[in-house]
This record gives sequence, C-alpha cells and structure tokens, in this order.
Amino acid sequence: MNRSGSMIAALCWLLVALGCGEVPMQFRDVENLPKPTDPAEFDLGTFDITIPQDKTNSTIMLDFHAYVIMPKYQLEQFEAEFALKQRRVRNGIILKIREFTRTQLNEPELESVRGAIATGVGDAIAEPKIDAVGFHHFRFLEE
Repeated sequence: MNRSGSMIAALCWLLVALGCGEVPMQFRDVENLPKPTDPAEFDLGTFDITIPQDKTNSTIMLDFHAYVIMPKYQLEQFEAEFALKQRRVRNGIILKIREFTRTQLNEPELESVRGAIATGVGDAIAEPKIDAVGFHHFRFLEE
C-alpha cells in the first residue's frame, strides 16, 4: 500500500475510534419503529342487543364495545370497506348474536361471541381478513 493509502486508512480508523463513525441517532432504533405488519385495532362501535328467552320468560341484554385486529397495512382498505358496509356489518353481528343461548353468552373467553363478530364482519367484508376480535367492555344482564 502506498503512503497516501496508508494515511487515508489511518484517518478513517481514527475517525471511527473517535466516534465520528457512529450511526446517526435517527437510524439507531429502526428495528423498534412500527412495521406495516404490526397489529392495529379498528373500532366497530358499541352494541346494545336484547335477546328474549321464551323458556324462562326473561330477556338477556348485552352491552359491549367491540374492535377487530388486523395488520396495520390493511387498516386503510378495511376502513374504506367498513364505511360503505357499516350497516350490513352491524346487522350481521346482531343477527348472529341473537341466535345464542344463555350458555354460549356465559363462556369465560366469549369464544362464540368473538366468532359471531368475526363471521358478521367477514360475511360483509371479505377482504382484508381480520385476525382477532376484542372488547373494550362487555356486560351481560338477564332480567
């Protein structure tokens, strides 16, 4: 290696050793930035559903606030579809839940209710698919 090449190599090594070769701050936490595949929530709204119980001559009242989870990159497409089909989605969810028995509504993890919501959404909005259903609150009363 010639003298100028050695000088350049020594200068580069010196700059790195002194901290001039560090990664700029805005690029250090790139792996911690949100990714398009990270989960995102979409709010379906609140539901107040009454289910008459003929055998016991009572009425079950459900009050819940539901949301669906999907990858962040699909959220915009889902929002557009939901804006067009909101009434159909909500009606599908309500009709499916009204078919439930008291036992299904008392499940600890609400699998049947989550499934009904997922089906109601999926029947109206085929794409994009949702990953999960969650609740901000869920109240079940029988009178």
